[in-house]
Amino acid sequence: MKKLIKLITLVFPAFICAASADADNDSEDSTLKAHPEDPSTEELDSGPSETEKQLAKNLYTTRTFLIATIAVLILISSVLLALLLPRGGADTEPPEETAVSEPDAIVVVPAESPAESQDETPSASLNNHVHGIDFDQALATFPPETVMIRVNGLAFTWADFYVLLYGTVGHISQMFPTGIDWTQEFDFDGSLPELVLEQATEDALTFLAYEYGAGYLGAVVDEDMLRSDLDSLIEMYGSMDELEAALRERGGFYSFAVYERLARIDFAVTAILDELYGPEFASLSDEFVADFVVRNGYIMAMHILRTKDGDDDSSLQEIEAILAELNEHIGDDDFESIFQELMFVHSEDPGGVMSFPDGYLFLPHEMVTPFSEASYELEYGELSGIVESEFGYHIILRLPVDYDSVPFSLESAGRHITIRQLAGFEDFETRLQEWRDSMDIEFTPEYHAIDIETIFAWCVH
Repeated sequence: MKKLIKLITLVFPAFICAASADADNDSEDSTLKAHPEDPSTEELDSGPSETEKQLAKNLYTTRTFLIATIAVLILISSVLLALLLPRGGADTEPPEETAVSEPDAIVVVPAESPAESQDETPSASLNNHVHGIDFDQALATFPPETVMIRVNGLAFTWADFYVLLYGTVGHISQMFPTGIDWTQEFDFDGSLPELVLEQATEDALTFLAYEYGAGYLGAVVDEDMLRSDLDSLIEMYGSMDELEAALRERGGFYSFAVYERLARIDFAVTAILDELYGPEFASLSDEFVADFVVRNGYIMAMHILRTKDGDDDSSLQEIEAILAELNEHIGDDDFESIFQELMFVHSEDPGGVMSFPDGYLFLPHEMVTPFSEASYELEYGELSGIVESEFGYHIILRLPVDYDSVPFSLESAGRHITIRQLAGFEDFETRLQEWRDSMDIEFTPEYHAIDIETIFAWCVH
């Protein structure tokens, strides 16, 4: 069951944008975090709000990095994730399995339990989920088995495709509580309906590329584990009928079979990654990871910080004394340990001492400029002089990159993804694009007949 709970979503770009924002906000715990530039306070005279513009831009932006792409690159809706974590009433304890929290899992608000929603009709629950769109009627636009996209003998039906549209449109409707204006113009090419269709199509093609790649590599899904997780989900809801009703009402799934197919693709991605890189990317060589580190500009360093206290120069005197003590040990075999011990005793960067005791793994823009520039000028094992920043006085020790360390920005956001895993994900993205480029893609006449504005018309009440 934990495998399904860990599904990662890429369906909602705004969700990913929020995850990135969380990473930025959380990383402010460190005194070294670079300050963002002051946002412009200039107001628009007319046109869509900044929120609306950002929403549409997020829809248009291709998913380029792996911050929440990040654990297994899966494209299943956050509604599905919520469905996997039902909650009981005030006196009901959640199932023991759902209490497990993996470091790299994205946490979402749980959906209602089957017992809480049993008085609702499916259509009422579905329509209330996103205000005024009749999603039952939208689902009935085409027969569920209608093929929308074909790829090298694989097919994506309307029932499959609808899940992706449901998630995207449902999310947009939450941003426009008075009704989606499908004719709204934005500062980019294409209309909002076109962007919604483009987003769902990209997600569908990625699903198909996963299936295609699994077949190409001969990666085998762990059928026993898949079946065990699916059976656990059925048991959680009491029966297949209850589960299918919940899937339809909360996730836009026409049937359990549609859900099972997308869940199988998730397991296929795991099989692909294990086939290519071994469990947890363990078979990636240090040379491969080192190339990724250099190309992307990651470095690693520890520091001792003494904060400034107004015009009092005692902090400067203290850091000078610490530097003098360190200089006495330069060349010692255990110099890094000596530095670390002094860091634990004297450093006033609590985020670094507590959360990054073995040093920060970071990119230049993630730290304040004086610290970043001084770190990048050092060689491995080299000690800096006293570096002054707005936070105080630093002594920095440049370290070789530990390939099983987690980058500062990800660890600060609670996402335990190592630099070795990031290197593997980048390579996987390259392979995925190669599969996409080699696929023979056919869009059927029914696909070209999809009219987002008509299918997802806002109901007037």
